Amino acid sequence: MNKMAKSILTEDTAVKLGTASNRSSILQLSATFVVGFLCIYIRSFFSMTSLLVLPELLDDGLLLLGSIFLLFHVLFHSKEYGKRIIPLLLIIIACAYAYLASGETIPLTVTLCIIAAATAGNVRDIAKLWFAVTAMSVAYLVVVSGITAILEPDRLSYSYRYAGGTARFSFFFSHPNMFAAIVMMMCGIYMYLRYEWLRFSSFVVLALIAAATFLFTDSRTSFTLTLLEIICFAVQRERGLFSGRWVTHFVGVMPILLFVLVYLISGPLYRDSLGSLLTGRVSLWHNCFVTQGITILGQQFEPSRIVSSTGWVSYFGTLDCVYASGLYVFGLVFSGFFCWCVFARTRREDSRLGIELPLILVLLLFGVTEVHALNPVLCVPLLFLAGGILPKESHHAWRPVLSNQAKSSRG
Repeated sequence: MNKMAKSILTEDTAVKLGTASNRSSILQLSATFVVGFLCIYIRSFFSMTSLLVLPELLDDGLLLLGSIFLLFHVLFHSKEYGKRIIPLLLIIIACAYAYLASGETIPLTVTLCIIAAATAGNVRDIAKLWFAVTAMSVAYLVVVSGITAILEPDRLSYSYRYAGGTARFSFFFSHPNMFAAIVMMMCGIYMYLRYEWLRFSSFVVLALIAAATFLFTDSRTSFTLTLLEIICFAVQRERGLFSGRWVTHFVGVMPILLFVLVYLISGPLYRDSLGSLLTGRVSLWHNCFVTQGITILGQQFEPSRIVSSTGWVSYFGTLDCVYASGLYVFGLVFSGFFCWCVFARTRREDSRLGIELPLILVLLLFGVTEVHALNPVLCVPLLFLAGGILPKESHHAWRPVLSNQAKSSRG
């Protein structure tokens, strides 16, 4: 048996026979992590909806409480981080400063969530927790939207991409793209959690869900990436593509390549002909490059006004891109940490890496057109990156528990 086939067999055997890992419970997760993560989750989720707006004091309180619990969790488990604890704490401090400097919570919350998740417990349990809470929250908003459509249709929120275009329903999210993105991630996490039971019928049902979501939201990016998720998981099941070393290495350096690409086309290589790419985002990035420039520890984003060649004036309050935001708003320290997390995770070859990579790939691609790819509520695959945080000798949370038969299959 060649090395590739053996790797695929080992992974499938580990997933199917690793019953101790599959039967793990959400209750086994660290309580401090769960409380901290849920505080961040609740705050972020309500900021994405228009149904209920949290008072500013409660919003700030949830952010502070969540950050304190996650930091306390990291300090309590400091021995498991080994010699890396000091650099990790310095990164947390730098990202806390980036939050204060930029006004954006992403550098702080993402850094704390990833670092804390490394010692929180089994990554499947974290994914289960996210899926359970998200499914209930989304189901509630969909039901409320359905009732509103029947009883008070005038209150139903929707928008148009352009005059005379298709109506886009948001289901009480702040934007139709939000709803479509969260459905996309739910489909991906479902395939991750049910990987050993996926069949052709599973992929068909998920594709129909993606099509229905597209019909209501007209969100092209999320629809395309949902189909990509389905294809990736199907290919992984049949061919073990994401167990291949070249794919693993490519995904590992993808964020670095994308940061460099965004810098080049928004800065040194920018041309007016590129400005309209990605619905005008490139011209926005260039404007930020010229007026603000790259930042190391973060800076506030100054809303921009872009005048197109046809005379239309567009106002932007966000760069709408993880990589442009990382360069010009969040800072190079946070961006470098994010790149290192992706690279480090792909260098930890364990039995679950092959089924995490499709979601990490989608996360990285989603970040090209949406800064919300760095929102733990939308993109729980961010927490998969915690698999590279710990020193190898302490890398227990992502190590599957195999039966004797699975262990013997390694030969």
